[in-house]
Amino acid sequence: MASASVWDAVSDWMMRVTAEGILLGSNNPRGTPFPHVTAANLGKPASRLFPTRAAEVLEELIPRTLETQKASTFEYGFGKHHYAEVRLFPVGHRELVVIARDLTGRKSTEATLRRGRERYALAVQGANDGLWDWQLESDTVYYSLQWKSLVGLDHQDKIPATPQTWLSRIHPEDLEQVRTDLKRHLDGDTPRFENEHRLRCGSGEWIWVLVRGMAVRNARGEPTRIAGSLTDLTHRRVVAAAEDKSRLLEYATRAVGIGIAILMPDGRLTQVSPTLGEMVSDWPDPSTWWDAVKKVTQLPRGMRCPICRRRQHVGAMLAEVSTPEDEPRMFEITITGHAHEVHRTGSAHVVLVEDVTEQKLAERKLKILNAELIVARDRALASSRAKSTFLANMSHELRTPLNVIIGYSEMLLEELEDADSDVGVEELNRINDAGSQLLGLIAGVLELSKIEAGMMEMDVRTFEVSAFVEEMASLVEANVNSANNIFHRECGEDLGEMTTDQGKIRQVLLNLLGNANKFTDGGTVRLEVAMEGPDQLRFVVADTGIGIREELRARLFEEFFQGDLSATKRYQGAGLGLALTSRFVEMMGGTIDVESEVGVGSTFTVRLPRVLSGHLAPSVA
Repeated sequence: MASASVWDAVSDWMMRVTAEGILLGSNNPRGTPFPHVTAANLGKPASRLFPTRAAEVLEELIPRTLETQKASTFEYGFGKHHYAEVRLFPVGHRELVVIARDLTGRKSTEATLRRGRERYALAVQGANDGLWDWQLESDTVYYSLQWKSLVGLDHQDKIPATPQTWLSRIHPEDLEQVRTDLKRHLDGDTPRFENEHRLRCGSGEWIWVLVRGMAVRNARGEPTRIAGSLTDLTHRRVVAAAEDKSRLLEYATRAVGIGIAILMPDGRLTQVSPTLGEMVSDWPDPSTWWDAVKKVTQLPRGMRCPICRRRQHVGAMLAEVSTPEDEPRMFEITITGHAHEVHRTGSAHVVLVEDVTEQKLAERKLKILNAELIVARDRALASSRAKSTFLANMSHELRTPLNVIIGYSEMLLEELEDADSDVGVEELNRINDAGSQLLGLIAGVLELSKIEAGMMEMDVRTFEVSAFVEEMASLVEANVNSANNIFHRECGEDLGEMTTDQGKIRQVLLNLLGNANKFTDGGTVRLEVAMEGPDQLRFVVADTGIGIREELRARLFEEFFQGDLSATKRYQGAGLGLALTSRFVEMMGGTIDVESEVGVGSTFTVRLPRVLSGHLAPSVA
């Protein structure tokens, strides 16, 4: 299908409309006075986009066009000086293509062309033109026999030799313009009189005529006589409309990438449009292509034609064929039923063809890729779950040997202390420290594994926030002071209660305060707790330590990420503390943010809901 920008480049306003008059799609041609169609207009009556009278005509012609399966046309005016022609083309019996063309420029161009035609002196000689001669002083008019014939009168018919014989037959909508043009010429404003208008014939039908004339003036410049000709434009207009219709249809279908042909009752393809010819140019001719299509597809199911009552085919099919060079091509072919209005053989069908090769091949590749991605995803998830389940279930197998090692090292240290001996104390302390670090690392890995495996449980309780902060301060203050740092605590008033997992909040703050103390030397570590609205509390841990480079902050909460390796060697750590901290905060429905500047310090801000989602809020005294 052509892109939306190409469709909008079409100068005509084109719409797809259902049998109920609902708008299915539309372009927005540039530089035209037609309304701009948005997504809000889709699915609503298309007539709402037209002026009242035009909307009524459109609603009347939609069912008639679908019933007769013949194109319908009407014109309407809008604004001050705009005109449009609307054509309705049936596409099967449930949908139409409605094309509106701006006639404003054409009307202006036609007026310009009329003024540029050759002048007539007193009369026009022509085999098919009627002549007239108006004596202004006596107000009598001579009408030739051909003039009578053109307006549907018999040569023997006697008609009044007055201007009213002509003027009374002019269509009411055209009469004022005829009078205006005639007056302007008689006043000397135009070199000749020329006007196209509708004229009523003797049978009552309306025909289009072109009336031209030129005035004869006396010595004072006053008109004394005006003579001219009447030309029947009806046939010319019908032919021009048919040619315009054919050109418009080819232009429209080319713009949207659709080829058209007629399928004869014997299965032959005829009247192939240039667009379809280009589309199947890889084959020797369209007939060869159609023979290949018939081998791999069947025509849609037949149904009775409402016009001729014979069986017709209506529907769409997808044909996948190979070119003579064995390249795959795919075509979406729509059979729209009998072509009564375009072919004299009533049982011929209209065939619409669209090349969908690129689209279908892309869909197949995407389907295969999606299937491969699903398999890869399922394997990765299964592997991750298996790993997490294994580590979570191996908790005591990993911890028990380490606890034994740590326990024996502590017993030996106590014995050496009782014996007042320093032999081996340094080595035993190293064993004890290494065991404790390894036990902490394993504990962190197991915590992460439990979270990934969905085995981490929440121990939700209600507790006093101020008392909890006091407890946290007592736990960390001594360690901070022993590291040559100063601890500050800022606790807001009336913090009230929280209903959440107190143990996980404690772990979060211990991790953050421990890091702040570890990466600060001779500075300050600050813990701030305050309310942030009635339903949320803010926990801030700030330090004046070494800070974190900007490029490392995005990965700060990843498992085993340690940032600067030189700092890791100096300060030690496995890179799990912040990862666990982030996971715990997320489990409690909160957020964690970090601000940092190298050489100035870091600030971690944790925001947690006062009540964990799904639990009752604590009662207020």
